[in-house]
Amino acid sequence: MSQDTQDTTLQALFEDAHQELSDDAFTADVMQQTGRLKRRRWLARASAGLVLALVVVFLQDMALVLTQTPLMDLGESWMANVAAPLNSVGSMLSLGLVGLRMAYKKLFAFID
Repeated sequence: MSQDTQDTTLQALFEDAHQELSDDAFTADVMQQTGRLKRRRWLARASAGLVLALVVVFLQDMALVLTQTPLMDLGESWMANVAAPLNSVGSMLSLGLVGLRMAYKKLFAFID
């Protein structure tokens, strides 16, 4: 390569790479970056935990609403007492999920 075709920025990078680093400065820089990474990780985990806690509270409220919302108003008859465990939106969703799981196991039983 001729002197005209060489990139001066690339040459400067190679020259900087040959500089000796002070052991103390290098160690301090690595420790500072490690501490920064630990703080970021802690903040991310704390934020994720807070969001997860809010989601759990929301899901509990939704589950409460779904289990107390009747599908049909059967009044106060004996039939209402017998059908009470199945007479809610939540129970139908639960039965639907159990049915989907059973279908999945039947369809993909050959993979195991």
